[in-house]
Amino acid sequence: MSKGKIIYVKGNVCEPQRLDENEFVVIPHCCNNLGVMGAGVALSLRKKWPQVFEEYEDMGKVSPNGLKNRLGEVCFVHLRDENNIAVANMIGQDGTVNPDNPKPVKYWALLKAMQETLMFAGIASDGKPVVFHCPKFGSDLAGGKWELIEELIKETWCERGCDVVVYEFEPNPDKWGPLTEIDKLNQKEDVLKSDLQKLEDRRRYFANLDSFSPEEQEDRKKNNNETLGYMEAYTENKDDCFPDTK
Repeated sequence: MSKGKIIYVKGNVCEPQRLDENEFVVIPHCCNNLGVMGAGVALSLRKKWPQVFEEYEDMGKVSPNGLKNRLGEVCFVHLRDENNIAVANMIGQDGTVNPDNPKPVKYWALLKAMQETLMFAGIASDGKPVVFHCPKFGSDLAGGKWELIEELIKETWCERGCDVVVYEFEPNPDKWGPLTEIDKLNQKEDVLKSDLQKLEDRRRYFANLDSFSPEEQEDRKKNNNETLGYMEAYTENKDDCFPDTK
């Protein structure tokens, strides 16, 4: 088996530049485990192919903790309305970037998801040559080092005979235009969902009273009730934040 190669191109990964008309295109990207696609390439994929987000969201609904415990897994979406194109939602990011979480990407989870993506692609391609078309996933908003991720690509995909086309985004405002009001509402909904998940994590943390003294338990109960109050107030204010979604 000959090794694949990495090819860098300028363009939009949502418009794959095929190397061969018979190839099976797989678009892998790095997703968080919060069930949101509100920025970056994930948002672009969601806008062009709503099925990508719908199946990712459904994946979280079948687990008690949503996607929180599904790091390293893949939501592989074989697009219904496209010829030989699939999108791999690789859950390699724990939360989203913030001052307390500057590098949400987890390399072990990303590698596991990449290996699983290769397996799914081999099954879905039905014998056609698989070519990965991807952004610089795991870097930028996910906080990872592209040089390291590039090595993972070479070892995981190229050494198994797959070519990889990496897109360095070149915006085309004449084609895509500004965000619509619906796009902006979707982004706000994603922020709300992410913030509520953080509050729920805080509530669960303080709800654990095991191994704490009676005085510490009282403090934790106070913090837990305070967090519940935040969650209730935040949810009640949703219609004020998003009046068009009433």
